[in-house]
Amino acid sequence: MISLAEQLPVLRMPRGEIVRYEESWFLDIIQEAAQRAGIKDVWFAEHIASGIVIYLRERFAHTSIGIEELFEKIAQTLHVVGFPQIARELEPVAPPAVASLDSLAAQAGNAYELSFFQLLAEAVRDARARGSVQIHFADLSSAVIRLCQTKRWGRRCERLRDEILTFVSNELGGREPGGKFSAIVS
Repeated sequence: MISLAEQLPVLRMPRGEIVRYEESWFLDIIQEAAQRAGIKDVWFAEHIASGIVIYLRERFAHTSIGIEELFEKIAQTLHVVGFPQIARELEPVAPPAVASLDSLAAQAGNAYELSFFQLLAEAVRDARARGSVQIHFADLSSAVIRLCQTKRWGRRCERLRDEILTFVSNELGGREPGGKFSAIVS
């Protein structure tokens, strides 16, 4: 038996990738479309996002859904509840990509920092290639400790953390028309 995370169907991207998503992504999509439609008070967005998640968990009969089909369902929902102007502003974008910096550090093996930064750049490229406009890098502290081969946080760790943050910032800067791509590092 296959159990889906959070009982949601996985998302099929146009190039065939399968990705996960969270309820908060729906909220972001609806709020951004409302902003583009000129609607500032979006108190209802959370309710609509929750309704879409409930539909996908309880009523959607398949284990995967294409991104275009998903956005059609979101648009239909917005039309039905009286927000066609928001539905018209929906832009199909991939959910935020997630990458563990600690996992990248472990993958780097004996090459450590050099290989780590190559893997980090590759993670950003992969996220962009699949259409994500945001990437969440988790486990920064544990990655730094692993790369520094230490048990306690010190000045060397501080420097490497700053290098990683600068590297991520440089990878994002100036490469995306319109500057839409962003990262969260935790």
